[in-house]
Amino acid sequence: MVALAVAQFALFLYERNVVMGSLSEGTRVAATSGRSIADGQRAAGKLLREALGRRIAASVPVRGAVESGLVVLRADATLPSFVPGLPGLHVHMTAAMHKEEDLAVHDQPAVHDQPAVHDEPAVHDQPAVHDEPAVYDQPAVHDEPRVVESAGVQEVRA
Repeated sequence: MVALAVAQFALFLYERNVVMGSLSEGTRVAATSGRSIADGQRAAGKLLREALGRRIAASVPVRGAVESGLVVLRADATLPSFVPGLPGLHVHMTAAMHKEEDLAVHDQPAVHDQPAVHDEPAVHDQPAVHDEPAVYDQPAVHDEPRVVESAGVQEVRA
């Protein structure tokens, strides 16, 4: 019986992670420029069906909305248990992301639209100069003994 409970716990964790990953991907799809909440819900539902199967995916409704400028997908469900007498796992998950159109600055041209101006040569255009060896090229030198304290005991190392 303990082995079944451990297997059920692992299955719950897998299913919970699939639900969260599906919501995240659906939110990404819905936040893409030119896409809608319905597109995100379809994407999340498809991933749920592919990863969990139709029966379990049908028990995980995905709702979507735009709230405070964010695309939000939610899932409230009870993931079923295959162990007799063990109740299902209730999950309440939310994924949110900014809509791509809202992230663009409309008043100023994008940085890549402006011509590049270089008054001085870039650092990578100049040859590298190595007058002194780097610190990691020099061997470590410990001339003086060090006092090392570990768990309240002091030890002198040379």
